[in-house]
Amino acid sequence: MSDQTIIKELFGVSEDEALYDDYECAFSDNVLRQGSLYIFENHIGFYSTIIGKFTLLIAFADIISMLKKSVVKLFPSAIAFKYKDNDALKEATFISFSKRDQVYVLIGKYWKSSCPAALVDDSEEILEVMPISTTFTLPSREDTIETMNFNMGAEEFFKVFYSNKAKLTKSYLFEKLECKNIKEGRWEVGENGKEHKRNTLDYRLKGVPFVNFAGTIEEYTLERKNDIIEISNHISQPGIMTGDCFYTLETTEIIGDEHKCMVRWSCENKFIKNTMWKGTIIKRTKGDAIKMRALWRKEALLAKLIPEETSTLGHELEDATKYELDDLVCNNRLGKLWSVIDSVCMWVGDAIAEKKISVSNSAMIAILSLIAVLILICFLNDVENRMITIDKSLKILLARFLQPK
Repeated sequence: MSDQTIIKELFGVSEDEALYDDYECAFSDNVLRQGSLYIFENHIGFYSTIIGKFTLLIAFADIISMLKKSVVKLFPSAIAFKYKDNDALKEATFISFSKRDQVYVLIGKYWKSSCPAALVDDSEEILEVMPISTTFTLPSREDTIETMNFNMGAEEFFKVFYSNKAKLTKSYLFEKLECKNIKEGRWEVGENGKEHKRNTLDYRLKGVPFVNFAGTIEEYTLERKNDIIEISNHISQPGIMTGDCFYTLETTEIIGDEHKCMVRWSCENKFIKNTMWKGTIIKRTKGDAIKMRALWRKEALLAKLIPEETSTLGHELEDATKYELDDLVCNNRLGKLWSVIDSVCMWVGDAIAEKKISVSNSAMIAILSLIAVLILICFLNDVENRMITIDKSLKILLARFLQPK
């Protein structure tokens, strides 16, 4: 099945309808959803896998107007649409285009082709505030995972989710993720006057050969900066082979008043030593952070700790507990094979570099030869039915040739 066919099935678009292009952007709603905008012959469609799967399809025939917009007078990166949805008039704003004007011209071209009476306005409107918040603002940062507004005060939000008497604890979420030996600490005032707490657990790893759990340490620091409650979480995993190369810094910022608040969750890797697996580590860390955010949202809604209107989920709640790669990546044969080979090579490379295992030239030749054969097999046969066999074969080979010192 081709990539275009997958996309058309995703939106329910006819196989005969042409797909012209796609662009990365974000859909501005109560929640900022990062995803891709697809331009079809008769439609535009937006798809996001952040916090579950979300799709929006707008027919050119239903568009009333489209307008360029700039965010806070500085960033000319948004396009806003007004369109008909049955008898209702709705608006959709997409931001963070890297080539906004190019996208605007292209959509205008196909809109006029589909609807000759369409009038494309080339003027620009200024948005005075960021679309993600109509009340509070925080300095921008590139490592943001999610930003949300809540109809509850900032202190109340902290009390419900982060205090020593939290109603939805981190240990409960870790249990849902199949982690073990979870010990959640309590907030205590340190010598520097700041509040600290420490969690320890064995984090459940998936897709990493020979290792099912990683010893993990979370060290939290709580600071109150003017109107912002900032909770930073220093995460280290000394038990994994690349554990001395990096640590992860998660940050939660809460800003608001007695009645409303805005919360932003961010996550980034800090590298202490160089490692050839930097890209893989960053990808997996972001995946874990998104998975935790999705689980938090689901459990908070189920426990009725946040109001239903806070969440604009466009999917079933059970989907929100899974962090899945985009459908196109998951259906790509090379991507599927690489997900297995990458995890094995990461383990072997780090082990050899740290001299935790010895390996002969014949062993390395055998490993590389098997990987080459597996690539050929995957392109000639149904990769779905071969993944378990591939994983087992690589593990058997490693157990045979790689002898611990």
